[in-house]
Amino acid sequence: MSDNENNVNNESLKNKSKWKIFIITLLIAVLTVTVVLASLNYVKDYGNKDVYENVPVHFSEASADVENYIGRDLAKQETDSFIGDINGILYGKFDNETQSMVAAEGYVDDIRVISALSGIEIIDVAKGTETETNIGGIKSVFGKCKASKNGPDAGIITLYVGFNLGNNHYYLEISVDEDDKKSAKDELINTAKSIISNGKQDMTEIIYAPED
Repeated sequence: MSDNENNVNNESLKNKSKWKIFIITLLIAVLTVTVVLASLNYVKDYGNKDVYENVPVHFSEASADVENYIGRDLAKQETDSFIGDINGILYGKFDNETQSMVAAEGYVDDIRVISALSGIEIIDVAKGTETETNIGGIKSVFGKCKASKNGPDAGIITLYVGFNLGNNHYYLEISVDEDDKKSAKDELINTAKSIISNGKQDMTEIIYAPED
């Protein structure tokens, strides 16, 4: 083989190597862009919330936004005064100075239940399609929203209600498989009715360390 032929072959190999490097670099760039776009869509779907794949389906981030509070689990009698004679567990948030309760949050079965004094914001609530309704004679808001089809909770629907009762406002939320939304709605509404039928309560009468 002549020197000219060797030079041509070497040049051809160099060109092939350059093309291989270019194609590999292009594939890496496309993959990177795909991952970034997927991440942006994830943030768009879930806002600034931290959503993890290993959290329970019924996990709720909603809470009463109380600063400088002290807290404790509520006794059954205290819990019953807010939600009636149904099975629930509530955690009380108390003003650090007055030691009066200003918010309570917890669960009744799979339903997230939050009560707070008027003026205290309940944050990280679900936001979806809402309609005004009447529950137990009280003007209420019923809402529902579906999880993103591309998110870790695909196929999950969140149902929620909100209403005012005396000086307190309430927020109830449940998340279930979409196939179970009818029974979940009934459970949600019945829990709201139980709370409403229990009447208006002054949560400030409950203090952080009640005397025996």
